Amino acid sequence: MTSEFKHEAYQNLHVEQEVVNVFVAGEEPSGKCSLIKRFANREIQKTTSKLKCVVKCLYTLTSSAVVLRIWYVHNLYGAMDSIKEICNHQKSVILFCYSSSYIDTLASLLVQWIPEIKEQIGTSVPALLVENENNLKISEPEDWVSEAKHFVSTEDEHFVMQRFLLNGFLRCSLNDIESVERVFHAAVTFAS
Repeated sequence: MTSEFKHEAYQNLHVEQEVVNVFVAGEEPSGKCSLIKRFANREIQKTTSKLKCVVKCLYTLTSSAVVLRIWYVHNLYGAMDSIKEICNHQKSVILFCYSSSYIDTLASLLVQWIPEIKEQIGTSVPALLVENENNLKISEPEDWVSEAKHFVSTEDEHFVMQRFLLNGFLRCSLNDIESVERVFHAAVTFAS
């Protein structure tokens, strides 16, 4: 990997590591599977299970490492109890993914899923809205993590973040590994 963010296959570590769960949710054409595949650099089998941990790796931040578990959320409504249980016991973050090519993926998040998750799980679990696009050109500020907390590209995005108590909004080019890694780095940062 050429970027500053490193992750490696998790094997039996002798030292107890902090666990961070990243739940990747959204409708099927939202790019959520591609986001996970690109980060893991391997195929991810789609599943009909409501919730499945598809990646488990050691993720290194600036001065520490965490065990990163990436969960593919196939059926958000059906997985709600499991997500709530995990979030109650371990650090977690939810990535609400949508595709700018399929605006219905954003509409379903805003109308149904984000309000439902916030009602069931509460606001203590960080949540990020992630726009996925295959050919999106990204120009991020140098200090993008602090910017993610206050990211405003349009009034609508700002309104959505405030209305649904989201911690950030990120655009992700699925063709750019650094863009993908920024999403997971932000997720781990917000969960920690």
